[in-house]
Amino acid sequence: MIEGKEEITVKFQAINATNFAGGLFYVRLLQPLQPTAVTDILKAAQGWRAFASAGQVVAENLPESGTLSLYNLKGERVYQAGITGPTMVLKAPQTGMYIVVLNHNGVHTTQKITVKVTR
Repeated sequence: MIEGKEEITVKFQAINATNFAGGLFYVRLLQPLQPTAVTDILKAAQGWRAFASAGQVVAENLPESGTLSLYNLKGERVYQAGITGPTMVLKAPQTGMYIVVLNHNGVHTTQKITVKVTR
């Protein structure tokens, strides 16, 4: 549908009981000049993974060195420590979604998890 085109036209119309809105938009399609290089996350992180279990965050298959951080969706770091073994268990402060970040040899890899804390 858009292959070979530089721009497309998008027309929309929205009506509710009191208002009418609509318009015609010209959208320019931007395509990279060359393919982007996406590193396979599991290869870059040497196969580590993070998951939730009983209100805690479990990270396993960790490398021998590096740091492990836990961020909430506000971007606040709620935990950070050096790696102490192949498996680490972190206590999540509350139910929610978290980003687990592994920094190993200057490479940051992330995984998103959802934790349900029961009290």
